[in-house]
Amino acid sequence: MDTELLNKILAILTITGWVVGIVSFYYAYRSGKKYEELMSMLFNKLASQPFELIGMLGIDAQNTVKHLYDFQEHVHSPYTVTKLDIDQDGEEELLIQSGCGPYSCKLEIYKFNRADDEPTLTLIDSTVVSTMAGYVFNDIDGDGKIEIITEDNSQKAEKPYVMGLRDRVIYRFENKKIKEISRIELYSDEDLKEVIQHFKSYHS
Repeated sequence: MDTELLNKILAILTITGWVVGIVSFYYAYRSGKKYEELMSMLFNKLASQPFELIGMLGIDAQNTVKHLYDFQEHVHSPYTVTKLDIDQDGEEELLIQSGCGPYSCKLEIYKFNRADDEPTLTLIDSTVVSTMAGYVFNDIDGDGKIEIITEDNSQKAEKPYVMGLRDRVIYRFENKKIKEISRIELYSDEDLKEVIQHFKSYHS
């Protein structure tokens, strides 16, 4: 084959290869971006669906149990939704209770902004206790303010979860923060001694 013709063919193939490569790279880039946008939109939609349902059903201060939820952080857990004006500012918050590991329970307080084009969720604050007791919302002292009541692994005892030494913990949601206002041991000193003795004898 003529050397000049061969060089022309190689040049054409090289140019064609570059063009195909650039087009392929651009397509892959755009496809990746579109995939990211699609997944982002999907996760945002998944995040807002339960709250859209609550809004449509008009549920006020009632617990509604769903099977699974998947927020942007992709946490899969049975959860409970409560729609409640927890800080009594005239606007209802969405309170999410869910498992957080094998022995803990998380409370998240969200602000749901319903918009026609894109509903949004804003996490205001959250807390975690080292039990699966869950959270109850009630004005327990009759002062007109709603308390958040739960149980936590005892801080004073400083003993493992399995010993069953618990504190009754009371929170309030004030100034957009979950604040602990009371913690009471649900055991006596004698209970503590008995549990420790039993635990030692069991493992001896």
